[in-house]
Parts: sequence; structure tokens; C-alpha cells
Amino acid sequence: MKTDFSCKRPGTIIPLLAISLVALIGMTALAVDIGIIALAKNNAQLTADAAAFAGARTLNGLASEEHNYDGVQPSVLGITRKSKVLGKEVADPEVATRIGYYNYDNNKGTFTPVFPKGKNKPASDAWSTVEATVKSQNNNSFFAKIFNFNAFDVEAKATAVHKPRDISIVLDFSGSMRFNSLNGYPFYDNILGSMNPDRRIPKFGHWSQPSMQAVMQGTVAQPVGSDIQAPANLTVTTDDGPPIVLDFSTLDERTGVYKNAFHQEDATYDWRLRADKFAVPA
Repeated sequence: MKTDFSCKRPGTIIPLLAISLVALIGMTALAVDIGIIALAKNNAQLTADAAAFAGARTLNGLASEEHNYDGVQPSVLGITRKSKVLGKEVADPEVATRIGYYNYDNNKGTFTPVFPKGKNKPASDAWSTVEATVKSQNNNSFFAKIFNFNAFDVEAKATAVHKPRDISIVLDFSGSMRFNSLNGYPFYDNILGSMNPDRRIPKFGHWSQPSMQAVMQGTVAQPVGSDIQAPANLTVTTDDGPPIVLDFSTLDERTGVYKNAFHQEDATYDWRLRADKFAVPA
């Protein structure tokens, strides 16, 4: 007896193919759309980071002006309006900003931001922290639309703190370092007078009083612009570039107001071109 186990099953591959296609499309949607969501999240995070930095940088040390509290939001929006998420501009309603202050833990080295409602902060604290939240809405999906997942939202948040630091900077008001770009420059000439005709002097430190200002002594006055008197680009523009410290500010402790840290000396203290050997006036 001969048994035939073969059986014709025409069309059986069609349902298997249909099931496989669903799985294949699902995996494609998983790969493509999750990648798109990750890209959108990255775009939103970069926007939030830049916005928080811009807001924190807007804050200043002027307590009388609430540390420029009102200038933070325009600075934040100025950044977000130039940013895009998946090629789509970030709308103002999609941006939220909070302004506060922070507590610093010296042991842990961590910042704890505090965001009070409105401008209600302790008098001992300064506005120094900005939080920017970007929520990009209704971003189009791709293959996931097959599963009725047509759009998605992404949200990113960033916090930046403004922590002023004291720095030291050495300024050569004498002009004696004017050849600093020429290493090993040979003997040039007798240095007879001040080599820096820049007439602005600091308003801070021990140089702020005329009787204490540092001067160079000489025997012969040299005209401004001569080979010996070559100005340094401290508060004036020279061939070396724009002024280095002309826009520096200093706090007037008497008034609590920030002022330009350098000012033009008056005519009575024109020691660089005086004929009496550049002596400090009595």
C-alpha cells in the first residue's frame, strides 16, 4: 500500500506574508520614527540650553534694577525664535521661563535652584538662575502613521546659573611691553619718557588717587606717536587691535552703581607731557 502525504495548499503564503509585512513595517516604524523623535528631542534640548544660557547671561549685579530681571524673557525668546525643531520654528507659547536664585552646597559641589513666584525672593539673595523649558508640539511622524501615531511632542529643560568670578589681569600702562610680540627684540633706544600716551587711568585700586598713581620717570618728554611712545591697546585702538579694557566696569561702593572702570584724566594731571621730568603733582 502506497500512501501519499503530499497536499496542495495554494495561497497559504499570502496570510504569512501579510503578517510578516505588518511586523516588518512595525520594525521600520520603530527604527525610523524613534530616530526622528530622538533628533527632535536633541533639537529641543539644544534650544533650551542656549536659551537658559542667554537668560542667565542677561542677569547682572544691579540690585537696584532687580538684576535685570525683566530683560531675561526677551533674551530667552530671542534665542528660541532663531531655533528650529525638525525644521519647524519654535513658537513663543512653546517656551516657558522661570527666574530664581540658587543655593550652593560646598560639600557636594551642587546647585539647588529655587524659583519663587513673581519677584518674591529673600533680600539676601540675587536673581541668578534661569530655567528654560521648550515643548515642541505636533511634530509629524513617518511610518508610524500606519498605526495611527500621526504626531508627537517633545520637551526639553535646561537650567543655567550666573555665578560671577573674580579674575586677575595684568595691564602694562607703562608701555614697556610694547615689543611683546617680537621675542628677543634687541636694544632699541634710551627710554626717556612714558611709552604709553593713553591718558585714561583706572578708577579702582590704589591708582585711583592722583597721589598714588603709578608713573614712569624720565628726563626728556617724547611726543605722542613717536617711535619711543607706542600706545598699548588698553583703552585705545591701535594696530594691535581694539581696546582690551575700555568697556570694563567697576562698582562705586558709595552709590552702588556700576561705572566705567577707566576715565580720562584731567588737564592738571597731564604728567606724560610735563616738562618737569614727569613728576607727580603735589
